[in-house]
Amino acid sequence: MQVYFPMASSRKSYRNGVGNRIPGTTSKQRDFIERYQPYHRSPRGRAMRTLHVLSNTDKHRIIVPTLFFPLTHSTTIVVKDAPPRLAQTVRIPRGQTMKIGTPLLTWTFSESPEVTKIDYRITNTPGFHPRLIRPSPGNDIEDVSGTLTTIAGLCRELVDYFQTY
Repeated sequence: MQVYFPMASSRKSYRNGVGNRIPGTTSKQRDFIERYQPYHRSPRGRAMRTLHVLSNTDKHRIIVPTLFFPLTHSTTIVVKDAPPRLAQTVRIPRGQTMKIGTPLLTWTFSESPEVTKIDYRITNTPGFHPRLIRPSPGNDIEDVSGTLTTIAGLCRELVDYFQTY
């Protein structure tokens, strides 16, 4: 007998297999578990899909996020007798791994200035590579910290619910 939190790919799959995977549960408990299934198109379902992917990717190795995604940046350039600045082109790579030497920003001046100081600050966040976790709509990556916090919150909800029994 296998007893674990069941995750199904569809409502039909959940209904057909849940009785065999979690014996001794009430219909109320099975309905509660059904709300946390990965096939739901909701933040809760998305988090459970991510947990399922992470759990099944490789249970014997640590999964290391390989993508650092730029969140914010600021630039200060101080020049002597500054000529007019013509353009600033931000070239921060979206959804790509940042490496040493990755072009981030280009400044164009009307003349060659004597640069006295350059200060560039960038804030990054580690993210899951898109080949591991499919990003949610509108995102280039899935943020590791936010995703794991959501998953931990859902797991806490489940534990709290079942501790009342």
